[in-house]
Amino acid sequence: MRGEIRILVVEDNETNQEVAAGMLRHLGYGAVDVAADGLQALATLAAQDFDLVLMDCHLPGMDGYETSQRIRRSDSAVRNHEIPIIATTAAVMEGDKRKCFAAGMNAYLSKPLRMAPLDQAIVEWTGCSERAGRAPVTAESPAKTKVPTR
Repeated sequence: MRGEIRILVVEDNETNQEVAAGMLRHLGYGAVDVAADGLQALATLAAQDFDLVLMDCHLPGMDGYETSQRIRRSDSAVRNHEIPIIATTAAVMEGDKRKCFAAGMNAYLSKPLRMAPLDQAIVEWTGCSERAGRAPVTAESPAKTKVPTR
């Protein structure tokens, strides 16, 4: 069920944090936590279980690329090294997508986030298909890739 899906939003901009959390709650995802930077994200992922991460690529200090690489490292304290990570960024060049995938991210959504692609990516990567009474959301598939096991 959607309400049971735990999502970590990693975003440094407070307005973007509120928008993402609001969109997720509107879609029926009630368990949403926020981390303002990469170090906070790693600490949160080491302390709690989540089903999915929405990762801003451009964070202060440790950016989203390095944070994702650390999540994937088997020697990090993160509880689930294979957690789906969806990149969220305003950078939309093909090279930017490749950089996200090379860092270990599974999918890519451009900012500003749109409801339908966001929902589709979450459903695709969590296996949660319940729509909480809403009509099916349709959109083009977000760019994605499988992460190799390390």
